[in-house]
Amino acid sequence: MNKACFMPLVFVCAMSAGATEPTYDKFLTGVNSVSDGGVPSAVGGSWSISSTTLSKAGGAVAFDTGDSGTMKLDVSAEPADTNTIVKVELVATLADVGELSDPLSSSKTAFAVCTNAYHAWTGSSWVVLGEVPAGVDDTISTNLTVEISYQGSSARKARFTVGDTVLGGGWVVLTDTASSNLAGIGMSGSGTLAKADASVMLGIAEYDGVKYGTLADAVEEAAKDVTKTIEVLRETNENVTLPDGAKIADNGNVKGVVTVPENASVEVQPKAAEFVSTTGADVGTSGSYTVPVNVSGGTVNVKLPDSMSNKEIVGTPSRSGSTISLTIQTATSVLEGAKPDGAKALTNDIAKLRAYLSSHTNDAYVAAGVTSASIAEALAAPRENGLPLYQSYALGIEPEDPVKPVSVPSDSDGSNITLAIPSLSDKTPSGDYTIKYKVGDTVQEGGASSIKIPLPAAGAGTSTAVKICFE
Repeated sequence: MNKACFMPLVFVCAMSAGATEPTYDKFLTGVNSVSDGGVPSAVGGSWSISSTTLSKAGGAVAFDTGDSGTMKLDVSAEPADTNTIVKVELVATLADVGELSDPLSSSKTAFAVCTNAYHAWTGSSWVVLGEVPAGVDDTISTNLTVEISYQGSSARKARFTVGDTVLGGGWVVLTDTASSNLAGIGMSGSGTLAKADASVMLGIAEYDGVKYGTLADAVEEAAKDVTKTIEVLRETNENVTLPDGAKIADNGNVKGVVTVPENASVEVQPKAAEFVSTTGADVGTSGSYTVPVNVSGGTVNVKLPDSMSNKEIVGTPSRSGSTISLTIQTATSVLEGAKPDGAKALTNDIAKLRAYLSSHTNDAYVAAGVTSASIAEALAAPRENGLPLYQSYALGIEPEDPVKPVSVPSDSDGSNITLAIPSLSDKTPSGDYTIKYKVGDTVQEGGASSIKIPLPAAGAGTSTAVKICFE
């Protein structure tokens, strides 16, 4: 058969070209070594070869699949990203196959030389990319780069570069839309293969569901529609200027300078490490902090790290030059979820609850790892007056205020003993409970200031209990 090289490439991933160079992470080395018998080994994948003649040609594999042989490199490595761009770099001979045939059904795209022209497989048909230049020696290994873009949910596309020449004027639209990563590389025909490496572009920023290899690319796309937010996914030192009205969430990853028009906004998310008050302190303890911000102009909003969802920002942070000062506190949702009696949360006046917690159980309240359960536990703990802290709060008293009933100074009731709880006089309950004072099962209409205990019969004692009920 004629000497030929035909390469169906099976992919599932994405990538894009930008003004500044994207970063690629290599995850596959297809020809790591070649045995004396011509069998290649791979790193990040494994070869599946049958009915194919192999031999060693220097550091390359000489192969001939014949009419029915197979030579496939299956990828096992997990790329560092998905839904960006996969770049496959091959060094192989690119001889004319004489006649085009459809590749394997699993092939998302393929490349071949036929009748002195370069061709690409779209997943359903072959398209011509251009003529082979005059004087090309198809027995000499050539650099072939195949880029497969899987950005967003729209149709996938591929770009083919031979040497330094991009073929066909750019990207070729593929019929596949479901793939998200590279599955394998196949060879058919006869020729030599010295390299078959694959790298994935790292998504630096995402806009409208599409990842970009540089922040600048995402900003350029955002200029077309400023209604959505640019999400910065990885650290970048790029300096960019936002278009009017654009929004960006830096997620703690912007290390360059973002220049913002006056009517644009930036959502800055500092790294969790910025929220350490003193050496050795836990990350995220409630308090005041100053964090760096690389933004010039515009409006800056601060979002706490995802790991600090139990905290919230108090008021509006203040910005001065390249820093922002802000105060964080335990999130309202944490307090609303705390049920010290196992059934009811103290939600009537959250500001009042915060002040009480700060005064009487501050360590639990400001803790970096505060939870609804830890707040509930602190509120349920008995304090100096014998009551759980939450009951003192509900009564409107301090935890050291006694709640033992005492006789009133002047009692003119001849049928009852009148008692009172002085510490509760003129106090305003929190409003979270309906508070009742009972003697036995009888509710006292006079509240804490007039508790009536019936006088016992002549010669009898009394042990009637006074109860404070929280309903």
